[in-house]
This record gives sequence, structure tokens and C-alpha cells, in this order.
Amino acid sequence: MVDEELDIVGKKRQIESADKAGWGDWAGPGKVGVSQRVVKKRKHLLKNLEEKAAQQRAGRNDGQLANVILSERRVKTSSKYKIADVPHPFTSREEYERSLQMPLGDEWNASHIVKKNVKPDILTRAGRIIDPITLPKNYKKSTATGDSGAAQRTPNSGSKSAKKKSLNRNAKFF
Repeated sequence: MVDEELDIVGKKRQIESADKAGWGDWAGPGKVGVSQRVVKKRKHLLKNLEEKAAQQRAGRNDGQLANVILSERRVKTSSKYKIADVPHPFTSREEYERSLQMPLGDEWNASHIVKKNVKPDILTRAGRIIDPITLPKNYKKSTATGDSGAAQRTPNSGSKSAKKKSLNRNAKFF
């Protein structure tokens, strides 16, 4: 299949038909009447063609596969679904792909597992106003490191009372 896409057979026919016998050559069928010069030239051109085809096959993903052609074109519609980096909780690409292979639907899992997976972390009643998240008073902006706007945490900001104050009172946590 790769040979058909690279049109190797057509190029071979073109080489054999383009290099014809001339003056001093017998014009009969077969290689008997053709001079050694023409035969050598054909062999040399065919050998070069085979080497180029082998290099092109080696550079392709489907070079070793029989009856298969893999398209190497970029599909613009599917590129929006591809990610550049591994998402946060995963450490390697293989780990992330393994998590994608595990089915999550209710056809494959028990109903209580599906409910647990689908349940949101924060529940609010409809129509309630949700206050925006604000930084606690003990956060300071760092200007010395050159990160303009990056917040640095002070040592005492990890206390339980500071965390309780920063929680949104309208939200119900589970």
C-alpha cells in the first residue's frame, strides 16, 4: 500500500520505458538486443529508486505494515481536543492515558459509584449570591522576586481560624 502511495511501480515503468536503445543497438524484444550500457543505466536508476523508496518507507509510520496507509496530515478539527502537557494530578503521559481508558458511565459502574463521581464538591441553592474569593489579610504581594502580582503566604496564614474565615458562608461543603 505504501508503494502505491509513493507510486514506485509507476516510476519503475517510467525508467524502463524512458531509456531506450539507440544507434548500434538491436531493436528486438528482451534484453538480448539491448546494449550493456543501456542495461547498466537501467539497473543504476532502478537501484537509486529502490534506495529512495526504502528511505521514504523508513520515515513513515506505516512503512512496515502491509495493506495499511496512515495519514500523517494534521487534522484541524481534532487538534482542539489534544493537550500540550500532562494535567495536574498525573505524573506521566501513560498514567493519564490509563485513566482515560477506564469507563465512567452508569453502564459499567454501580449506581452509588456514579453518584459519588458526579456529585459536585460545593452545593448552593438556586438564586443565592456567591461572594467572590478574596485573599486573607496575611497574604503579601512579592515584589523582590520579580513576580508582579504573585501572592506569598506568611507562616501564620495556615491556621485553622484563618481558613475558617476565608470560607464562603453561602456554600455547603460535603
